[in-house]
Amino acid sequence: MTTMGEEQKPRDILRSGKERQRLSPFTVFVFYNSQPTAHPLSNRREESLRQTSFGGDGKEKRYSVASIGEGRMSQLQAKKALESYRRAALLNPKKAWYRIQLGRAYWALGMVEEAIKEIAKACELSPRDPLFRLELAEIHLATNRFDEAVQQLKIACQWAPDDPFYQVRLAAAYLLVRRFRDALDALREAVRLCPWNASYHYLLSQVYQKLGEGEKAAFHNRFRWRLDEYDRHFLKRFHKAIKGALDEN
Repeated sequence: MTTMGEEQKPRDILRSGKERQRLSPFTVFVFYNSQPTAHPLSNRREESLRQTSFGGDGKEKRYSVASIGEGRMSQLQAKKALESYRRAALLNPKKAWYRIQLGRAYWALGMVEEAIKEIAKACELSPRDPLFRLELAEIHLATNRFDEAVQQLKIACQWAPDDPFYQVRLAAAYLLVRRFRDALDALREAVRLCPWNASYHYLLSQVYQKLGEGEKAAFHNRFRWRLDEYDRHFLKRFHKAIKGALDEN
């Protein structure tokens, strides 16, 4: 299994929400600002997940972790949520959303293996939901399980073939371990799906430059003048997440 950096014990590296944010700066799990009392089948489900990840098609705003960090679920809230969703999962064993909520509560409490088990169960119950796959991938990335994360992100891309968001997230995962050719393929697909997104073109130009393909890099770099404030904010978060992979000589 490919790892990212020195091995650490999950319970040691997941002591605080701030540390979880550092490990996975745009993780969907920092969205613990969602109220445990909210109805789990609310139509806000997808919105709440997407708003806590990075990415976008340039039209809909998806907030960064920084904008929602203050509302992170407290330990007390997580314990109450854990009790509630345990009961809900027992009464409704085939409801994937209860499993996701249970997994989030476990994660908020630093119970990594339990969180993985419940979210994997949600993926099993609802195998075509790319957002569930994304959540599982984020845990794997935050705990240095790169191969497992990429596997889940690839499945998410398969079930959301028209959404560039998952391709960009996959590219970021590849860049974390300096797999530039794989990242290039994912970003090319993102640009194909969303050719008007200047930030995707700019990232593609950076990867081409990294691989020594200056002419192709120059072509995509021409979109740089179209970057707006949102694009620049997204790129800042993206570069922080990949830990300087595109800045190294």
